[in-house]
Amino acid sequence: MRFDERRRPRNSLFALTDGGVIADIYDKWHLVPFGEYVPDWLPLPIMVLPGDGFAPGPGPRTLHVPGLPPVGVLICYEAIFPVRLSRPMTALPGW
Repeated sequence: MRFDERRRPRNSLFALTDGGVIADIYDKWHLVPFGEYVPDWLPLPIMVLPGDGFAPGPGPRTLHVPGLPPVGVLICYEAIFPVRLSRPMTALPGW
């Protein structure tokens, strides 16, 4: 499991080589409100999620795994957004 500087977990995908070595990691960046975090604009006096919820990743990116074309990853909720918001246009995935 990956954590941010505040020790919040991240929802991540680990791409492994055939030898079990981590080739690349993608951290989900578009989190589900109230499922993975509580929005800042709604201060609640009770804890809805354990800790501070999940930490978002740095943003969309293309993974590079040896032996595969560049890989575009979407986790759950991210798949409902337009393609232009889902991956960087400078490193388009081939898969």
